[in-house]
Amino acid sequence: MSMPGTTSTNCADCAGLTDVGRVRKQNEDSILVRPDVGLFVVADGMGGHQAGEVASRLAVETIAEYFDNSTDENLPEPAAVQFRDMDPGAQRLGMGIVRANIQVCRAAQSGTGRAGMGTTIAAVHVSPDGSVHIGHIGDSRVYRISNGEIEQVTQDHSFVNQIRWSSPGVEPDVLAHLPKNVITRALGLAEDTDVELRSELSLPGDVYLVCSDGLSGFVSSEQMLAAVEKAPTLEAAAHELIDAANRGGGKDNISVVIVRVEPPESTIPETVSPTVTVCPTCGVVTIPGNAFCVECGHRLVD
Repeated sequence: MSMPGTTSTNCADCAGLTDVGRVRKQNEDSILVRPDVGLFVVADGMGGHQAGEVASRLAVETIAEYFDNSTDENLPEPAAVQFRDMDPGAQRLGMGIVRANIQVCRAAQSGTGRAGMGTTIAAVHVSPDGSVHIGHIGDSRVYRISNGEIEQVTQDHSFVNQIRWSSPGVEPDVLAHLPKNVITRALGLAEDTDVELRSELSLPGDVYLVCSDGLSGFVSSEQMLAAVEKAPTLEAAAHELIDAANRGGGKDNISVVIVRVEPPESTIPETVSPTVTVCPTCGVVTIPGNAFCVECGHRLVD
């Protein structure tokens, strides 16, 4: 039985980096890379006067603490109603994010200069069975790289997307003029928050890339794919992506976490090929169990 905080994961490799960028004076992003519990998180804080840094750090620390005191099958409390029909790994991730949201809300209410602080969150949890659970709030993103292709698997909780989803016929020119950095969900805005979760099965070698908008806003998905596939290690890929975002202007803090998943081997035994029998007289291969060679009639079984 797994004990809280000890999880057998299937992370073949992982790396994470965060950078202040070229314009901001402080880094309000926080990242978490915990292969021991299969947890990988990026949080992009907001609020100014270091409040954003406090929010993002508190969020990742709270989720980490929650995972240290739980397993997929053993949560400290019953899962919230919104998660109860989900996979246990998704429930664990969802509850960790809910706990983080509460902590950020309370910190915002109690600290001087912290009113209105909040943070985005994007998180990947790799369960021991190789399934992958993805949770997010805000515009930090998760991408999946599989079989030479990259796909964005989260959708930004942004004003632009809200207009796009509520008004499917809106003209692209209208969307292009809307503010792109306005988000509609974040941790810390209210103690009741809607966490978007999904679970999926992974394939051997699948890579999940978690990032803040300081990366996705300046580096294309094609550049992300090329960096991961060409770099000798995921750490080298993370450095390349940070450098690319800075070359693109570095106008925001930049964070990226990358994990390669290696699901467990199937528990179904492979079919064992029967040992063949070769006739010593004519050399013809025959099916084991035959008493005589089907070609020359030589006796094979005494």
